[in-house]
Amino acid sequence: MSETKAPGPDGYNAAFVKSAWDIINGDLYLAMKEFLNTESFLGLRFSSIMINWIMEYISSPKYTLELNGSLHGYFKGWNISKRLNALRNDNLFKYHPNYQCLGITHLIFADELLLFAKADGYSIMKLFNCLQEFSRVSGLEANPAKCSIYFSGVDDGLKNQICSFLNFPEGMLPIRYLGLPFMSKRLSYLDCSPLISKISEQFPH
Repeated sequence: MSETKAPGPDGYNAAFVKSAWDIINGDLYLAMKEFLNTESFLGLRFSSIMINWIMEYISSPKYTLELNGSLHGYFKGWNISKRLNALRNDNLFKYHPNYQCLGITHLIFADELLLFAKADGYSIMKLFNCLQEFSRVSGLEANPAKCSIYFSGVDDGLKNQICSFLNFPEGMLPIRYLGLPFMSKRLSYLDCSPLISKISEQFPH
């Protein structure tokens, strides 16, 4: 399985499971053991030998339990998207002005997370609390060297306060992902040239 693929609907990819295995393996093992003793699983009438094999498999991060082409015993993890979506019910949380009509608080692609909010103390704090709670549950932390904050129409004093609170530097537009800039207009050759150069370097001359 690719490192960026998620084996279940919670969205946690293989890279996360591997990196957090020392933290989650005990709970996952106990959860799976409890499931194997439930009526829904025992009703499948597996032999004790088969159940022991399954328990051996799930004690390793290299295996996934799949029965008749579908996953069984799905255990729901702490989903950061649902936590961020819950901000819609917080009347004090203020959306980014451009995304208020759509109710967008975040976008996730693979291991990239974009958060959106108006630059006010309460809204920023709520987003930060979601990240902190995710960190406590998963054991993963945002790397300040790989995080940036992008502002628009915000005075320097407020910018400095927010950057200091989050411990992330201010980024410069346009945002680049995989070497390409995020923009609404059509990409030019000049926009793509850094990526083209990197790809070209991989081929022998």
